[in-house]
Amino acid sequence: METQTNPSANRSGAARRVRPTAFLAQKFLAGLCYPADKSRIVETARNHGADARMLRVLAALPDCSYISPIALAVAIGKLG
Repeated sequence: METQTNPSANRSGAARRVRPTAFLAQKFLAGLCYPADKSRIVETARNHGADARMLRVLAALPDCSYISPIALAVAIGKLG
């Protein structure tokens, strides 16, 4: 039986970098009450241990108030 390999797999065994996503952002936003403005979102994520990549994504959000986690997810998705 032939085995298939993933050509994009990191052969060194190092952890793959995961692109920050709306789903991952929610991990760092536990307890955040909505509506929430961008500064409170970034502050909450920082206080919950978000890494620099996640904080950069959140800092790139439009400066407005987000009415729900879904509204925030949509905005993160639009960042590309």
